[in-house]
Amino acid sequence: MERITIETNQSQYLPGEPIQARVKFRFEKPVKSRGVHAILYYRQKKKTMAYSTIPPDEIRRMKELGLEITTTVKMVESLEEKEVIVVNKKLHSGEVTDQLLTFSLVIPEHSPATSYIWGHDGKIVVWYLKIKVDIPMSPDINAVKEITVGGLV
Repeated sequence: MERITIETNQSQYLPGEPIQARVKFRFEKPVKSRGVHAILYYRQKKKTMAYSTIPPDEIRRMKELGLEITTTVKMVESLEEKEVIVVNKKLHSGEVTDQLLTFSLVIPEHSPATSYIWGHDGKIVVWYLKIKVDIPMSPDINAVKEITVGGLV
């Protein structure tokens, strides 16, 4: 069974700080790969509200159904989700065996802070560090660790 373990030097980082990490690989047999990549990225969910006018036909149908109409404007809420890759660094090329790799990635200045609740900006941001073993003609082997990025207090 393949196993990748990611260890970082801190539990929380600030923008501009380096992430010092160690990756331990434990494989039953050597794995031929195109490379091992460290990917620092964040997932952002953004909630947006929009207002639109209810068309006259829909108002007529609502009246026919006996529904009370108090306004001709309706609020539409939408959720947008995106993944932003911040750093993609190649750590190793060739065959991967039971080994240990150490590396450093810097979180760029002006990066958004981690947030788990909908704030005034309507966003949720969660950071991740992903280790990917790129295997040709086969599914890649991945490991992901959540990273906390702090912001202004």
